[in-house]
Formats: sequence, C-alpha cells, structure tokens
Amino acid sequence: MLSSGFYHNEDTKMTVPFRHHGTFFGDPVRAIITASQNEVIAEDKLSQLAAETGEYVKTKLGELAKKHPQFVSNVRGKGTYLAFDVETTDLRNSLISHLKAQGVNQGGCGVRTMRLRPTLYFEKKHADIYIDALDKAIEAAKKESGYIFYEEDCSFINPIQEALHKRSIEHRDEFWAEQAENIHWFKKP
Repeated sequence: MLSSGFYHNEDTKMTVPFRHHGTFFGDPVRAIITASQNEVIAEDKLSQLAAETGEYVKTKLGELAKKHPQFVSNVRGKGTYLAFDVETTDLRNSLISHLKAQGVNQGGCGVRTMRLRPTLYFEKKHADIYIDALDKAIEAAKKESGYIFYEEDCSFINPIQEALHKRSIEHRDEFWAEQAENIHWFKKP
C-alpha cells in the first residue's frame, strides 16, 4: 500500500534521482515551502520571540546552575538554541531519562552536554513548564545517582568529586589531564 507520493507536471518533474525527499536539495517544492516558512517567521515575529524567550530561559538555567551545579553549568547558546553541561555522562543520561518521565524530550550532545532545540513558538509560559520539569528531573536524578549532595556547597561525597569541587571549574580539564597521566589504564598502549 502506498502511503504517500509526489505528483509532478512536466515543469516540476524530477530529472535527477533521490532529489524529491531531501531537505536541502533545492527542488521547486522545497523553495516554495521555504519561502512560505520565511513569511510566517517574519509575520509572527518568531525571531524576536526566540531571542526574548532564549534570554529568559538562560536566566532560569543560571538560577538552576546555582541550585544544582552538578547538573547545570556552562549555559550557552543564542535564542532558544541553548545548551548546558552536566557533571558526568552518567548524571546527564539519568537526567535525560527523568526528563522523559516528566514529558520532556531533550537530547544529549557530546559527552556531557544537554541541548535545547524547541519550536519557534516556544514562549515564556513553555519555558516555565520546562524549567519546572528540569528541576524535578534533577531532584529525581540526584536520588537515583547514589551520591549524597551537600546543600551548603553542592559537592559530592566521593573522593574524586570532592577533589574536583575543591578546584575551580576553570581548572577541571587540566585536573583530569593530570589524573589521566597518573592512571595507567587511561593511557593508550
């Protein structure tokens, strides 16, 4: 059974195979769709909305970073295309899982980064829902992690994490490089 298809007249008929399903191939249909999307973006002032909402989300993520520095740090991005780092890959993956339980589908990126890529219609009211869900997911991930977090200084009770906490965040990469040199199983044979 055919579930979909494209119909063309002689003017829009494809002459090169595999061009009718790609996003960036530049066939006439995609050009028309892109032009229409650009009109909607301009009419609905979606670029301005993304800039305003993005700043709001960055501020809220900054507040969460003060409350949960192991789960939200290095907040960055432009508009609503934002990212932040989580202390470890395991904590990041746990956070992703708990966010899904809260109804938020947010992906990881790289080793320990979380990225946010919402729709252009993402508003402050949606940001508040997201931040609330993120805060709840962080609390659940903390409980699940097996680590005990001090509320006073937000450090782990774990020798490596405690050593990391004593060093400033600017020196963490340097610290791990030093540790890798001292631990034989980190070295390539």
